[in-house]
Amino acid sequence: MRPPSAYAMGLIYWWARLAKYAPGLVNFGAHAPVLSNVAKRAAGLAPQREIPAFAPYTFKEWFRQRPVHNEGRPQVILWPDTFNNHFHPQTAQAAVEVLEAAGFQVTVPRQSLCCGRPLYDYGMLDLAERLLPRTLDALRPQIQAGIPVVGLEPSCTAVFRDELTNILPDDQDARRLHQQTFLLSEFLEKKGRDMTNESKATQDAPQPLKDGRGATDPGPRNVALDRLNPDILTPPETDHGTVPNLWFSFSAAHNRLEEGGWAREVTVRELPIATTIAGVNMRLTPGGVRELHWHKQSEWAYLLDGRARVTAVDPEGRNFVDDVGVGDLWFFPPGIPHSIQGLAEGCEFLLVFDNGAFSENSTFLLTDWFAHTPRDVLAKNFGVPIENTGDTTLRYLELFKSDHYAGMSLNQWLALTPPELVRAHLRLDQRVMDALHKEKPLIVSGHGP
Repeated sequence: MRPPSAYAMGLIYWWARLAKYAPGLVNFGAHAPVLSNVAKRAAGLAPQREIPAFAPYTFKEWFRQRPVHNEGRPQVILWPDTFNNHFHPQTAQAAVEVLEAAGFQVTVPRQSLCCGRPLYDYGMLDLAERLLPRTLDALRPQIQAGIPVVGLEPSCTAVFRDELTNILPDDQDARRLHQQTFLLSEFLEKKGRDMTNESKATQDAPQPLKDGRGATDPGPRNVALDRLNPDILTPPETDHGTVPNLWFSFSAAHNRLEEGGWAREVTVRELPIATTIAGVNMRLTPGGVRELHWHKQSEWAYLLDGRARVTAVDPEGRNFVDDVGVGDLWFFPPGIPHSIQGLAEGCEFLLVFDNGAFSENSTFLLTDWFAHTPRDVLAKNFGVPIENTGDTTLRYLELFKSDHYAGMSLNQWLALTPPELVRAHLRLDQRVMDALHKEKPLIVSGHGP
C-alpha cells in the first residue's frame, strides 16, 4: 500500500478526467470549509495547503472549438499536459497563440493521453510503462513525419527525452520523439536560430557570376539546391550545355500515397539518360506490405530506416524469410516472387533495378492475377497455363527466347510463403490453405484439387 497522497496525485490524470464533467461541483467540495478538510485528509494533504481548482473548461475543449489557423504551414504538436489542460488552460491557449504568431499550424492530440510523470514520481512504474507505448502509438504518424512536439511542463518533456528511450530502447519512433521534443522556449529559440541561419545563407548564396560575366540572382530561388549544384549555376569553361542531366532528386519525384506507406521512383521518364537503371524509394508503415509480386528486372535493395521482413520463393521450390535492419542489403534475381513487410517500427528502403523503363507501379501483383483470372480457372489448382479441353491427347512444344527456362506453380508459391502473409493478401480460408502443396506438379487433373 502507498500513502493516500500517492493515489491522489499519482493518479491525477484519471481524477482530472472525471472532474472535467462537473468542475464546479468538484471545486465546491474541495473548498467548502468542512468538505475541504475531509478531502485533504483523504488525499493525505497538509491542512494548510489549498487544493487546486479545476478550470471551468479544459484546454482541449477550447482548442476543438476554434478554427484551424495557418493551414498548410509547418506543423507543431502542442502537448496538453494534465495540469495545463485541466487547471490552467489559459497558459496553453497563450502558447497556441505564440506558436501561430511564429507561423506554425498548431495541432493537439485528439486522444486522451498522459506522459505518466506523476506515476513515476509515486513509484507506479508498471502503470506508467503501459501508458507510454499507447502515447507513442497515438503520435507515431506525426513523429515519423518529423513534426516537433512542444511541451509546457518540463517534467513531461523529460519523460519523452529520458524515460521513453529507456523503456522502449529498440523503438526508432521513441528515439525520434526523444529528438523532436522541445520546451516552448527551446523551440522558439531554435526557430530564431534557424531563421538567422536561413537569412545568412541567403545573403551568402552563390551567384551566377564569373570573370565579369553573368549577373546576381535576386530571387526568389532555392539557395540550398544552388549550393548542391555549383557547376550548374556557374558552369566551367568546358561545359557547353550538351551533357545530359545526370541526377534527379527523389524529393522532386511524384510520391504515391497508400494506406501502408508511400513510394516514389526515378526512371528513364524523369532522368532520360538512365536507360539501364531505375530507383524506387519506399516507406512501409508498421505491418505495411509491399505485396507478393514479381518482375523481369533484377532488384537490389538497401534498408535506410527501421526493420523489414523479406520473403522469396525460387523455381526450385526453396523459400527464404529473413528480417533485415538498417544498412542491410538484399538481391532478387529476375522473376523471383517476393514480398517486403514493415515490422514494428516500419521501414524505408531504396530499390535499384537494372532497367531504366522499370516502374514499381506496373509489377506483376498476386492480387492482380487473382482479380483477372476466371474463377473456374482458379478453382483448378490456382490456374493451369495450358489446359486440354478436348478428349484426345494434347502434345505441344514451348519455345523461349532465353538462355534458360524456369517455371513456378502459383500453388507452390503460396505454399512456400508465410501463411499469415498469404491469408492477409488473398483472404483464403483454412481449407484452401491446407490444400496448398510445396512440391510443384507438372500435370494436374482437370477436375480440380
